[in-house]
Amino acid sequence: MKNLALTRPLCFCDVETTGTDPATDRIIDICCVRFSPGGKRDSLYRRVKPGEVIPGKLLIPEAATKIHGIRDENVAHLAPFSVFAQEILDFIGEADISGYAVRFDIKFLSAEFSRCHIPFPLAGRSIIDAHAIFSQREPRDLKAAVLRYTGAVHAGAHGAQADAQASAEVLDGQLATYTDLPRTVPELAAAVRGDAVDVDGFFRLVDGAVCFARGKHEGKRLADVARTDRGYCSWLTDKADFFDDVKALVREAVARLDPWEEHRS
Repeated sequence: MKNLALTRPLCFCDVETTGTDPATDRIIDICCVRFSPGGKRDSLYRRVKPGEVIPGKLLIPEAATKIHGIRDENVAHLAPFSVFAQEILDFIGEADISGYAVRFDIKFLSAEFSRCHIPFPLAGRSIIDAHAIFSQREPRDLKAAVLRYTGAVHAGAHGAQADAQASAEVLDGQLATYTDLPRTVPELAAAVRGDAVDVDGFFRLVDGAVCFARGKHEGKRLADVARTDRGYCSWLTDKADFFDDVKALVREAVARLDPWEEHRS
């Protein structure tokens, strides 16, 4: 740390997980890098098994694997977090904590320590989130985009007419800046959409199958959920405030199992 005066240790923490909910998902990768006031730098890295191996059930959902590349075969033979919990806590010690979007990491650490019945006190620690600094100094709103891609100051921000025109100028400026972007609307839309199947990204394509990208069935195949949780599918199509393309995909999946559903919808 060349530009930060330390009067006590500062520990940078990062975790990779099976999902985004600390209550149900688990840590599979953790690294802590600790800087001491005298300039000493220490690091601790552990990869752990996130739960019990159950035949036919993934420890790590495909959606999570797509992000960090860690698969069941990489962790199934490892020890669980509980084996390393005290070691990790001792390494962090009384240090202040930092990282990028580190509140996510802290929530997962707190949940894992809680499962081990080990206190993880945060009181008295300073928390520095590098992502928060980035967001404050490099905002990603339309005003900032106009300045970045057109060199102009966006004068009528939050007025529909000015914002619509500015959006067009930003997109044109992005195409001029990133010359590898497609030059036709369908190709550009496909590049931006990535593996999302619908407009809102509720479903994504995984190995050719439509899978849930979020929600209680995150990572599961739509075809499987249509077969095992018809009530949830009915909620998606009849009550939930989703776009029509999401509802159409669900109805189609249900109709493949029950042709009468196609007539009802």
